[in-house]
Amino acid sequence: MTDITEVLCAVITLVFACVSAFALPWLKNKAGASGLERVRQWAAIAVAAAEQIYRGPGRGEEKKRYVIDLLRARGIMVDPDALEAVIEAEVGRFSA
Repeated sequence: MTDITEVLCAVITLVFACVSAFALPWLKNKAGASGLERVRQWAAIAVAAAEQIYRGPGRGEEKKRYVIDLLRARGIMVDPDALEAVIEAEVGRFSA
């Protein structure tokens, strides 16, 4: 019989290399995209709620604090600048 141990080792090494080079980055991208969508969905809910709770001019900071607190209560912890951008995008969409 022929010893195929070296061939099997090479194939296994190749499979692991492909997984680490292609599959893992793809999964990270996919998780990142779904995570962003989750943040956007909760931001939309929070902005709509803040608009209903805090009516009247000059209450922007209260609304923003409410949105941030609600998102954090839901376990959404993202970069403050990114969170700011998502909130502002949702406010713009809500106002339009």
